[in-house]
Amino acid sequence: MKAIISNIKTLKTMHLRDSLIKNDSVGQFFDENIATAISDASDNEYTVGGYLYKVGDQLLLLSDLRWIRLNGAMPDSVFIALNGNYFNKTAKEVDALIGRHIECNGFLNASTPIITSNGPSAAPPNIDISLSIVSPPKVGNIATGFIQREEVSLCELSPIFCKNGGAAVTKNNNYALLFSGGIDPTRAFDRFWMDLKGMYYTLIRTYGYTPDKIIVVYKNGRGKDKSMPVNYPATTTGLTRAIAYLSQKLSANTDLFLFITNHGGGYLAQDDPPDVVGNQVGQPITETNPGLVDQTVFYYNNFFEPGASGTDISGTEFADKINSLHFNRLIGVFEECFGGGLLHHLKGPNRVLLSAATEVQESHSDNSGQIDLFAHFLTMALNNTTYQGTIPDADHNGKVSLLEAFQFACQFDTATCETPLLEDDGDGNGTHVPPKLPGKDGFLSANVYLKANK
Repeated sequence: MKAIISNIKTLKTMHLRDSLIKNDSVGQFFDENIATAISDASDNEYTVGGYLYKVGDQLLLLSDLRWIRLNGAMPDSVFIALNGNYFNKTAKEVDALIGRHIECNGFLNASTPIITSNGPSAAPPNIDISLSIVSPPKVGNIATGFIQREEVSLCELSPIFCKNGGAAVTKNNNYALLFSGGIDPTRAFDRFWMDLKGMYYTLIRTYGYTPDKIIVVYKNGRGKDKSMPVNYPATTTGLTRAIAYLSQKLSANTDLFLFITNHGGGYLAQDDPPDVVGNQVGQPITETNPGLVDQTVFYYNNFFEPGASGTDISGTEFADKINSLHFNRLIGVFEECFGGGLLHHLKGPNRVLLSAATEVQESHSDNSGQIDLFAHFLTMALNNTTYQGTIPDADHNGKVSLLEAFQFACQFDTATCETPLLEDDGDGNGTHVPPKLPGKDGFLSANVYLKANK
């Protein structure tokens, strides 16, 4: 039997309802009312259209490519994984198709679903449904607004990354924790690896950190390539081990630099969930509202972890782990959606905290899906890399403060629906335009650098 299904959500819903599971918790992610019952869905050949994208080595078909720009949990209903011999092309040939609308014929395959967690900040259920293509796909036009581009080069962040040697950098005795989960293989966007790698090279080449003092926690514990070592997987166990290692190394004389680039979960500003305990309609949704479900940071394939309660860790729990460490100063950068919530959880004296978005906003990449806007320009700033004629070192003192880096990133972050914040006065409330007055945001960070002041 052959069926034409143009809507990915409809296609997956039918297969779920009739071939896989009967589970009430799936209803929060899949609208069963849109589906017509089809028995033995796996025996049917389907034709489905969508836009082609690639995450790692996995090709995906998406209903709308705008989803790949978001650093939030991409719903299971908007994409399907593709496999089959009809994409056995060279990498260059496949890359030329990325962003284009294609129409595929094939059969559905599915593994046993695992419902990983519940609630509005939870990840979608881990239901591995793919389409095995049985004939050459029809290729259409590129998606409106999508930009095809190669993976970001480190040279864009700083010219010194592409040169051998360079100016000697004083050894830095501080430590760093770089974290990225990504949920699962279909959502762990390649740009997260580039974000981490860019910051890793920045710490080493520009600020004198040594590799043993940079702890990288990423996906399944293996890197996308060999350009950067990965110390631990981004799982419950991996993060616990990373914190344990840092607890033995940090002291009152060392600083900790924390960088998270990842998917984050939470509530958008327009949401006002009356069903959350203590929250009433009309109340603002902020981290100080006791009825708010906490924003989250996602692990990677964490449902395989013994005793894991879900795919993500709440902002409160993540902050508790960081606050258990003893250090002189904390510098935190949070690229994930709803990252502004961590400014509240990690607030305190002698801390500079930056987020790409507020606690009620999603953060975004550029139109290619290759660059996380805030993290990209912040990294450029920390390397004092001129962009469009603007020099990050605004006061020309030969070094870039955290405030200067933040202001530079804000200037070139073109995502209109995210508002980067800086918090350094200890009240937990970030500011988009820091006043730089005593006791206010911007005053401390104007004189904080990633290496000791001279």
